[in-house]
Amino acid sequence: MNYKKPFLKIILIISSLVLVFFAVFTLSFAFMFKSINKQKLNTNNLNALKPVKQNEPIKNIAIFGIDSDQSTGRSDTIIIASINTETGSIKIINIARDTYINVPEHKNTKICHAYSYGGAELAIKTLNTNFKLDITDFITLNFEQLIKIVDTLGGIDIEISENELNEFNRIIGNENDKINKSGIVHINGRQALCYSRIRKNDNDSARIDRQQKIIKTIFNNIKQKPIFNYPQIISQLIPYVTTSLSTDEIIKLASVVITKDPYIQNDKIPNEYIEFTGGKIDGIWYYVYDIDKAAQMINKFIYEDISFSDFNK
Repeated sequence: MNYKKPFLKIILIISSLVLVFFAVFTLSFAFMFKSINKQKLNTNNLNALKPVKQNEPIKNIAIFGIDSDQSTGRSDTIIIASINTETGSIKIINIARDTYINVPEHKNTKICHAYSYGGAELAIKTLNTNFKLDITDFITLNFEQLIKIVDTLGGIDIEISENELNEFNRIIGNENDKINKSGIVHINGRQALCYSRIRKNDNDSARIDRQQKIIKTIFNNIKQKPIFNYPQIISQLIPYVTTSLSTDEIIKLASVVITKDPYIQNDKIPNEYIEFTGGKIDGIWYYVYDIDKAAQMINKFIYEDISFSDFNK
C-alpha cells in the first residue's frame, strides 16, 4: 500500500487551511485598520533626515500622549519608538515633556508645547530638527483613552511602591479606586492613568519610568493573549488612535510584533549619563541639557545598539 499519497493529501489540506486562515486573518486586520483615524502629514515640512544607515530595516515613529480631547493639546508624553522590522527589536525612548528646546517657527520653550502649536506635524519636526532624526509617522493617544485601552485588556498588573501608593491614593479622587497595599497590584484603566501621572512625590524622570512601565505592561499583556483574540482587541482599541501610518504599514509592523517576539529596550532623555539641570527660566520650570549630545546618544542607541550607559565609554 502506498502511504505517500494519503500523507501528501493531508499535508496539502492542512497547508491550504493554514493559508486560508492567514488570508482571512490578514483581510480582517486590513478591514479593521481602514477605519482607524488617519491624519496625513506634509512630509516636506518634517525636516526628516536620511537614515544614518540606509540599509538598516529600522522604522522610527513618534508616539504622543496628549492631555486634551482636542487634536492640538500638549503632548504630555513624547516617545520615539524604533522598530527593527528584521529582528523585531523595539527601542522606546521617552523625551521629558519639560525639555527646553527650540520649536521651529517658535521660541525656545517646553517640547510638549510643539504639539499644541502645530499638532503632530510640528511636534515631529521639532524632534527631527533637534535630535537629527528621520521620523515621518506618528501615533497619538489621548490620555483618557489609556483608561479604555487598559479596561479593554481586563486591567494590568503593576508593581507600586509605598511612596507611590501614598501619592496615588492622595490624587485618585474616587474612593473606590484607591489601592490598599503596595507591591504587585491589579489595576483598572482609571488607576493606570492616575499612576502614570504621579510626579509630585519624586520628579518627572520617575514619572517617565512609570509611563514606560505602563506601556511595556500593556504591550506584554497583548502579546500574551491568544492570537485569535487580536482582531477583537484591535477592533476595540482602534477608535482611540490617530496615526499617519497607512493600513499596509500598520499590518506590516503588527506582523513583526506578532511573529518576532520582540525584545523591548526602554530609556529616556535626560538621564544620569547626560548632564542636565532642572530649574526656572522666566518663571517656568524646564529641564536643560545638551541637545546635540542627546541627539548623538539617541542615534547611537537606535542604529548602533550603544546604550546610553555605554555612550561615554
